[in-house]
Amino acid sequence: LEQEPSQVRCKKLVELGGVSCDRISDGGKLVCLDPEVSLKPHGCVVFSFGLGDEVSFDNAADRFGCDVYMMDPTVPPQWYQDGSSSRQHFFSVGLSNQTMVEAMDLEQSSNLSDWRGVVNITMATYDDVRKLIKYHGTVHYLKMDIEGSEWKSLDYMMENDLLQGTQQIIVELHLLRFFRMTQEQGVARLRQKWLLLERLEEHGFLRVRYQATQSSSTLHRIQGTNRTLQTCGELFLLRSNSSVGHSNSHEQ
Repeated sequence: LEQEPSQVRCKKLVELGGVSCDRISDGGKLVCLDPEVSLKPHGCVVFSFGLGDEVSFDNAADRFGCDVYMMDPTVPPQWYQDGSSSRQHFFSVGLSNQTMVEAMDLEQSSNLSDWRGVVNITMATYDDVRKLIKYHGTVHYLKMDIEGSEWKSLDYMMENDLLQGTQQIIVELHLLRFFRMTQEQGVARLRQKWLLLERLEEHGFLRVRYQATQSSSTLHRIQGTNRTLQTCGELFLLRSNSSVGHSNSHEQ
């Protein structure tokens, strides 16, 4: 995927949010500000799935003038309520392909010192999330950083045609489990995921850029060689039914 050329060009591509750690920016998200797909201040809605303790993008989208619906079941329900602006709305819910309450051990996954141990979290489908938060309008920008649940969530959303009206999607893709499979299993899993990504094009979304995540925690060393591969990265897509220029070359 990293070697695939861009399918559509954004002339004004910016990054909202992000913090610098060891001279590497983390947490920022690509946004296209071309007029045909631009987010309109005081008229745009962002759905942000997956927060942890890094909300620089959400704060930047708020300052830009968007209503930001922030969802994450792994932080306390009231964590982002105090001090947030009137445009930020936080809900302790996660995204999946089914709606349920399940027990999750946050001992390793949470960076929040007072939110550890086994807790009951709410996971919901995209349409049930919208019912839960009582928002039924257009979602202009969809962000997903949900640690592997993006595959089944995207599959559900496309299967139920729930992406209508959305103009921009950024999703962190994870492939870590692939390296624990046999060769036959791995090839079958990669084909399954590639076909899912192709379905996004059928739903009107074209690739602007894919960026491998620069993190040692997601780096896989290929056994018996000196080679390494990043097992996750961010895919940024635009809805193709705009007049944004198509491109057959890499966007750098």
